[in-house]
Amino acid sequence: MGPNSDRYTTLTSRTIESREGQQTRQMSAFVGGYDGLWNHLYQNGGSPFSANSAAGNHSLYIKAVMRNGHRAFAINDPMQRSFEYKTMAQMQEYAAGPLVPVLQI
Repeated sequence: MGPNSDRYTTLTSRTIESREGQQTRQMSAFVGGYDGLWNHLYQNGGSPFSANSAAGNHSLYIKAVMRNGHRAFAINDPMQRSFEYKTMAQMQEYAAGPLVPVLQI
C-alpha cells in the first residue's frame, strides 16, 4: 500500500501564510529588476508567492536556479509536484501578464 495522497493534498493545499514582519512585493518591483529578484531568491532559498489565484487559491513557490549554465527561475505548484522553469525573459513576460505575481519577502 502506498502513501496516503489525500493527506499530502490536504497539507499542500493550504495557503502559505506570511510570517510576522514579512512583507509582500510585486516581482517586477525589485531593485535591480529581475537580476535583483534572482539574487534575492538565490540567497534566501526561494519564496512563496501568489498570482491572483492562478493556482486555485493556494500559494506557489519560486526559487532561483542555474539551468544549463544560465540563471533561471523554478516555479513549483505543490499540487502538481513539479517545477516549471523560466528564463529571465520568460519571467518578465510572466510577471507582466494578467496575473500579477506577489512575492512574500
